[in-house]
Amino acid sequence: MVALEERDMLNLAEKAVKTALKSGADEAEAFLNQSLTNSVTIEIGQISKTSLIVDRGLGIRAIVKKAIGFSYTNVLEDHEIE
Repeated sequence: MVALEERDMLNLAEKAVKTALKSGADEAEAFLNQSLTNSVTIEIGQISKTSLIVDRGLGIRAIVKKAIGFSYTNVLEDHEIE
């Protein structure tokens, strides 16, 4: 998994908010998170394992008739946000 560029993340957030408003929300806001973690394991003075972990997610808060709902996903495929 590769890290998303800032522009791609902003596009996802914008699409999520537009979808919520189109679906009947009076107000909506999106929260995005992306973190990168490098890990190195050393055994007996030798590098034995390395890894890069990309963790990301999108949350959306919507208000409909003064009721607030929130949802979060860690699956950020553009075609999934509809």
